[in-house]
Amino acid sequence: MELSEPTQSVAIPFIMYTVDEGFKINPEAVDFISQIKGKVGIIAICGKYRTGKSYILNKLFMEQLAEDRAKRGF
Repeated sequence: MELSEPTQSVAIPFIMYTVDEGFKINPEAVDFISQIKGKVGIIAICGKYRTGKSYILNKLFMEQLAEDRAKRGF
C-alpha cells in the first residue's frame, strides 16, 4: 500500500471486533501506519453514550486546525 495525498480524511479502525472472531487488528491499518515516517500519535476515547467523546475530539482537532489556519492565513 502506497501513501498518497488523501483528498479526504478517513478514519481507519485499528482494532475491530466481531462476535465470531473477537478482537482483531485491522491489516489495512497496520500497512498504513507502518509506512508513516516520523512520530504517530494514537488517541482512543471510550465511554457511555452522550458523555462528550465526540465533543472532546472536536475541541482538540478544531482548535488545532484554527491555530494552523491563523498562522498560515487563508
